[in-house]
Amino acid sequence: MALPNAVNAVALGSLVVDSRLNQKLKARIELVSTQVDELVDARATLANQAAFDQAELKRPFILTSLRFEIVTKVTSNYILVSSKESIREPQLNFIIEIAAPAGRILREYTVLLRPTAADLDRY
Repeated sequence: MALPNAVNAVALGSLVVDSRLNQKLKARIELVSTQVDELVDARATLANQAAFDQAELKRPFILTSLRFEIVTKVTSNYILVSSKESIREPQLNFIIEIAAPAGRILREYTVLLRPTAADLDRY
């Protein structure tokens, strides 16, 4: 995906999922090559419809329940990705936008959610 006016100091790393299917989403995206002061005025959001159209991705309504919070700690910086609702689809594709005074960056992620043991017992 193109990176218009890319934020030079911020790089998005891998996504780690800490939840399962039929649970509220809890995941984190590593922020690499960053310094805490560079993140002070940055914000992370779900990209707009135009970005999804450009990437030829659907933007289902469930994605609007996603929340993105930049977390800065002494040992690591990351974006906490969470949802207000339980996610019932095993796969989510979304584009995150990081906006900072230096510019913005867009990146696509795919979340694969494994079923819980209770879900597997139903089959």
